[in-house]
Amino acid sequence: MKISVALCTYNGAKYIDKQLASILSQTYSVHEVIICDDGSTDLTPEILEQYRIKFPGIVQVIQNPINLGSKKNFDKAISMCSNDLIFLSDQDDIWVKTKVEEYVDFLNKNPAVMVVASNGFIINDEGIIQPSLTLWDVPKILSEQNEDIDFFSHVCQCGNIVTGASIAIRQSYVSNVLPIPNALNMEHDEWITLVSSRENSFAMIDKKLFFYREHNDQQLGGVSFPLNEDSKSQLYNQFSLAKYNFSRYKWRIKQLAIRHNRLLTEPTTSQQDLIIKQVTGIFNDLLHEFLKSYPIRGHFTRLIDKLTNKRQIAKLANSPTLRTSCEKK
Repeated sequence: MKISVALCTYNGAKYIDKQLASILSQTYSVHEVIICDDGSTDLTPEILEQYRIKFPGIVQVIQNPINLGSKKNFDKAISMCSNDLIFLSDQDDIWVKTKVEEYVDFLNKNPAVMVVASNGFIINDEGIIQPSLTLWDVPKILSEQNEDIDFFSHVCQCGNIVTGASIAIRQSYVSNVLPIPNALNMEHDEWITLVSSRENSFAMIDKKLFFYREHNDQQLGGVSFPLNEDSKSQLYNQFSLAKYNFSRYKWRIKQLAIRHNRLLTEPTTSQQDLIIKQVTGIFNDLLHEFLKSYPIRGHFTRLIDKLTNKRQIAKLANSPTLRTSCEKK
C-alpha cells in the first residue's frame, strides 16, 4: 500500500519542521507529501522549499494564488494525492513513529473500512504531553457504560469527535467525500465522518498515534478536558444516546436541526442530499419520541419553538433567517 499525505499550511513556521520530520521518519515509508500553502506570510514557504529540495519526488509544494481557507485547501490537497491511502495532516502536530504502520495494518485487516481515525495525545506549545481526557476518548467512555457508538447518530445528535489531523482515506473512496461543501460551521473532518459513517465505512483506532498541539494560534481546538471523573461524566452525559430526559431531548433535537440546516447553506451535492434525508428521518423519529414522552410540555415547547424558529429544520436552502434562528439556544 503506497502512502500520500495531504498537508495544509498557513503561517506555520513555528511548528511545521517537527511535523514534517515526524511524517518523513515513519516506520512505514510515506511516498508522497502534497503540501498546499494558503498564502503564508511568515517563513513557512522557505521551510517547505528546504524539504522539497531535501526530499525530491516525495515532497511537493503548491502555493495557492489566493487564500482558500482550510476546508477548500484540504479539498485541493486531497484531490492532488495519487497513492492508495491518503493521510490528512495539520501543520502543528507530530506523528507517533508507527502511525502509518498501525493504520495500514488496521485497514488490511478491515477491508470494508474506507476512512479511519485514531486517538491521540495532547501536547502544549512546547511539545509536552498534557494529562487530559479528549473527545477521542468518547467511544471508550461509552463502552465502559455498555453503550456502543454509532458514529453517524452520535455526530449528528451530540457533536463531532473526529479530528481531521487523525483521518486517513482510501484513494478509492475520495470521490465519495469530495467536494467538501463550504457549509456554515462544518469543518472537513465532520463532513468526511458523516459521509463515511452513514455508509458504515468509518472506524476509529483506539490507540494514541499522534500528538495534537494545543496553542493560542491554532484555528480550532476544544478537544481536551481535565483528566478527572467530572470530565468523564460530562462527556458521557453529552454523548450518550441512552439517556432520556426533557432537556436531553431538546439538546439532541437542536443538534439535529443545526446539522441539517448547515448542509443547506449552498446548492447541495448528492452526498449532502443523502445525509440531509437521513438526518431528517432521525429528527422526525426523535421528535415523535419526545412528544410521546412529554405530551403536554413537549407540545408546548414545540409551539414556542415554531413561533421563535428554534430547533426547526429549514425548508429552504440558503435562508439566512432560518440558518441563524436554528442555532439559537
